[in-house]
Amino acid sequence: MTELRLENVSVEREGRRILDNISTRFAAGEFVALLGANGAGKSTLVRTALGIINSINGKASIDNVDSRKLSAREKALKVAYLPQARSLSWPLTVADTVTLGRYAHGVRL
Repeated sequence: MTELRLENVSVEREGRRILDNISTRFAAGEFVALLGANGAGKSTLVRTALGIINSINGKASIDNVDSRKLSAREKALKVAYLPQARSLSWPLTVADTVTLGRYAHGVRL
């Protein structure tokens, strides 16, 4: 199980502060829902925790390791992430899309 942690994280996008000194922890095994209006920073928070977006200060970690220092494979072994908008090169069933998330673990389609 994986823990995501943000400590005093701030993120700016296009000159605008999206997250301001956010500290939170998503513990292993927790079920968490992020709720808020469009543009409130929900996706930015998740992408920052995963090291996809860099923060201007603070620390984002996965199991106490800086998210930005983990390789794509190391992240994939710990976290499954499917962005809300993603263009695919070919049509996939839901089952095939979920199976792709297991690729880092050696599972083949």
